[in-house]
Amino acid sequence: MFLVNMIYASRTNPGFNPQDIEGILRSSLRNNERAGVTGILAFNSDYFLQCLEGSRDAVNDAYHRILHDRRHHDPVILTYHEVTHRQFPQWSMGYMGEFCQHRDILMKYAGSTHFQPYEMSGESASAMLLELASRIPCKTQLSEELPPVSPRHPHGAIPVIPPRGVHATVPF
Repeated sequence: MFLVNMIYASRTNPGFNPQDIEGILRSSLRNNERAGVTGILAFNSDYFLQCLEGSRDAVNDAYHRILHDRRHHDPVILTYHEVTHRQFPQWSMGYMGEFCQHRDILMKYAGSTHFQPYEMSGESASAMLLELASRIPCKTQLSEELPPVSPRHPHGAIPVIPPRGVHATVPF
């Protein structure tokens, strides 16, 4: 089996709402766990930047689901290559939502304090996702459910998914 690493960017569709990100996370957790896909998703209200890793077939299948998902618009693959090991083996879906408070990371890898993944190289996107992942707190809380959408933040309590099967929440 060949392991591959793919990073893509996409835009949110008009009409995207907070419940949509919760739905994406729920289906990703379920599908990725079953298929042996790992990775991380960075998101703000306008863009997705996601790394998927696993067998070639599993990653391709996951990307094809994304291509047909009404919540994604204009998906673009930034990098796709074979790898010797996974960068995010601990997560079936790591998540960093609304991370704009990490302006230092954006400036370091994107040359701007605005999250615009279409303007990033695959190499920069990969390095940024690794650094973001290193800043995800590992407060754990056993739960089968993702937290409900909270009125405190436009995207609710932001779930951060540490090791497989264990869910943590970082409220903003």
